[in-house]
Amino acid sequence: MNGIWYNYYIKPDSTDCGKESKYRFGSLLTALPATFMTAVSTTYILTAKEGFQQDTGVSYLVGACAAALLLGIYSFALARRCRK
Repeated sequence: MNGIWYNYYIKPDSTDCGKESKYRFGSLLTALPATFMTAVSTTYILTAKEGFQQDTGVSYLVGACAAALLLGIYSFALARRCRK
């Protein structure tokens, strides 16, 4: 597999998750702002006139739950990847 796309594939045995690795939690640097923007986008889509026009209280709750759920899924996948 020495083609032009070779660098875009993730090798299953090349994780930087060890305790001595300085990039152990580096992906959380981008995951936290992404989580915030997930909550904002979900809340906007639920509240806006061109969206679902839901009550703001419901929209805030659903946006926060969606962000927390997706951050949990990401954290679980990251922990599972680092265990191997």
